Order: sequence, then C-alpha cells, then structure tokens
Amino acid sequence: MRKTKILILLILLIVLFSFSWETLAFLNSKTLYYNGNTNKFSYINTNNTELFDSFKELMPGDTAEESILFKGTNIKEGSTLYIEVKDDEVLDFVNVEVYEDENLVTSNPTNETILKALNKNEEFEIKIKLKVDENVGNEIENLEKKLNISFVIKNPNGDVISPKTGDSSRLLINLIIMVISLVGIIYTIFYKRNHEKEN
Repeated sequence: MRKTKILILLILLIVLFSFSWETLAFLNSKTLYYNGNTNKFSYINTNNTELFDSFKELMPGDTAEESILFKGTNIKEGSTLYIEVKDDEVLDFVNVEVYEDENLVTSNPTNETILKALNKNEEFEIKIKLKVDENVGNEIENLEKKLNISFVIKNPNGDVISPKTGDSSRLLINLIIMVISLVGIIYTIFYKRNHEKEN
C-alpha cells in the first residue's frame, strides 16, 4: 500500500514537472507573448531595446540574425500580427528580411506589413536577418538603437495592441511549481531508499 502511494506521488510530481518544463524554454528565449482573453501583448526575457542584441557593433558588409518566439493563446478570429521598421533612413544602408518559420515574409517593411494572420493558438519563430551595405560609413554607428522594429496585433474589434515589457508572473508561478515538483521527486527517492534500508 505504501509503495503504491509513493508511486502515485512520484507520477503526480513528474506530471507537474513536465507541465512546467516549457517554462524553461520561455526563460531561455526572447518571446512575444499574446493572450487574446486579456488582450495583453508583452515581451518576455527581453524588451524592445534589447530585442536585437546581435545587431550591435556591426561593420560594413556584415550580416546578422535574431530569432524571437511568438506565442499566442485564445486569439480572436481575424487577428493579425504586423511588423514595421519605423526609421526609413536605416533602410538606406541596411537590408532587413523577416522570416516566419524559415519562410520569407517581407523585406524592408517600412509600413505596417502583415507578418501573419493568427489562429486561436499560435507558436512560431520570427527570424530577422540583417545585411549591412559594404559601402556604408558612420551611419552604422549604434545601429541597434536606430533600427526601430515594432510589432502590433490588430484584432477584429479594431484594437491595436503593442507589446509591453516583461509580464512574467505566469512564468514565475510555473517555475515555482517546477521547483516544488523537483524537490518532491528528490524527497520521494531519498525517502524510498531510506525506508528500504530500514527493512
């Protein structure tokens, strides 16, 4: 009977741990997260100024790319994700290509450009590739600050939602559950070993 209880507890803790495992993926990747129920759109593990860290200190002729995970839940039908480069002058010496899961969507999106029509629950990678002109001069200095790439979601009600920085409360809860589960699994293993030694 006692072994059955320990086994059930162990299975329950493993299930809790596995549900929280995706939290680790969130913690390691730059993410745009959108919840259609609350209309919250936020950056996780980054903000709009740190979104393109790999574009720092580029030289003429350099190429660089940055990946961002988009994760959306409970998205209203007819909602669309847009992307835009807000400073046209940057595009005089830089070519910007935007990919959605390895498929080229647009180059140099100067106006709000449709990145993807969204389904109810979405998860995909946005990859932005940059190619700097070989003949550029000082214009390239502080490129990561000049390159203002923005994302917005427009839903069927006409709402335009821009991402806010750092809503990680849900992630923190999942991380706490994961740690508790891990501690429970370790405790169960040690308890079982000690109990077997006594018998």
